Amino acid sequence: MATASVLICGLLISIYAPVASPQGQREIASQTVSAVFGAKLQLPCTVPHRKNAQIIRWLLKTSSTEQWEKIAVVRGVKTLTDTGQFEVLGNGTLLVRSMGIEDEGEFKCQVVKNGLEHHSVVNVSVFKSPTKPELIESYLTFTAGTHSEIGKCIAKDGYPVGNITWYKNGKVLLANGNETQMKVRITKNQNTRLYTIESKLYYTLSKNDINAKFFCEVVYPFEDGSETQSSEPVKIDVYYPIEHVMIEVDPSSEVIREGDTITLNCLADTNPSPAEYLWEKDGKQLSALAQYILQAVTKRDEGEYCCTVFDFDFNTKSAVRKIQVKAREDNNELDGGGGIPAIAEGSHSGDRHGDPKPLNRAGMVIGIIVTLMLVAFFTTIAYYMCYYRKKMEKKPLKDLEERNPMDPGNDPSRVEKVIGEEQ
Repeated sequence: MATASVLICGLLISIYAPVASPQGQREIASQTVSAVFGAKLQLPCTVPHRKNAQIIRWLLKTSSTEQWEKIAVVRGVKTLTDTGQFEVLGNGTLLVRSMGIEDEGEFKCQVVKNGLEHHSVVNVSVFKSPTKPELIESYLTFTAGTHSEIGKCIAKDGYPVGNITWYKNGKVLLANGNETQMKVRITKNQNTRLYTIESKLYYTLSKNDINAKFFCEVVYPFEDGSETQSSEPVKIDVYYPIEHVMIEVDPSSEVIREGDTITLNCLADTNPSPAEYLWEKDGKQLSALAQYILQAVTKRDEGEYCCTVFDFDFNTKSAVRKIQVKAREDNNELDGGGGIPAIAEGSHSGDRHGDPKPLNRAGMVIGIIVTLMLVAFFTTIAYYMCYYRKKMEKKPLKDLEERNPMDPGNDPSRVEKVIGEEQ
């Protein structure tokens, strides 16, 4: 433990203590400074007694030059070198008017006094945040089970190079060489020396990825840490072929009775919705819609109903549903209303196929009863009228017979004759 402490103390002394060179030069401890691309930067000269210095020189060594290059010189109070990009202020501080990538490197301040040279070094790192990453979709729709290029994420004009991460529904996607793959391309602008990162995501989608949200995030170093920017998310639409088909009956009653109206719904597990439907009953085509409605069903509507669907890739699947219709009981019909219901209008009108509908059994019974009552009523009236007429015809003859037979006026022949004339 003591040995470690000694090593650390020695390292710190070596960094911050002045270093004497064999040629009479003395170097002050170097430091590191972060600079923002395009911004101004001031670098103070940390050499002691610089105000009484005879000469102050500023030199720059970058990765491209690899040699120290004079950028500004001051003799007394007069600046001998001013390139427009660099300027030495009164206290020896170097002003960089606009930091560029080409200015990243080591800045050295040399101070000469009484023939002895002192200098300090500053390491300057330049940072530039890229533009907000843009996610460009490769396609509008994708097919389940295929390894597809989801999209391309682009982050432009950053420095140094950042890193792009992909997300699906908020979770990080890691390349595994199979279902998930990423290809990164980095380009450098020769004028600005800024980098553009382009990352493509290849992913094998499934039906569960319908409406999944993908986005990308760029992480880049910036000054004393790192920064992140995220793209706008994109929603994925995944097509997949038909997996199964079913027929749903609405209302969902176990018993279908005559007179009910039901709707048959053809439901298919596929995306997008089927391109075409076909309804058949016992081999006969009925409709090409997703729904088929049976109004006022009868026993003739019983049978097997088949729905066939066609998906976007012309695959087909079918479902069959057997429909049974139960006849309504007459007693239930009569008891339900508490009296004799009226005959339903339109009972003889044509159904949806143009055929006449069968009469309602309750209506037939009521019609027969009413008919019999009317017949009985008119029969009674007719009988009464006939009986009354015959009675009126016999009454004068009876009155004649009650008279005195010796009455000269009661001549039977005359009576018959009179009657004959009346007839």
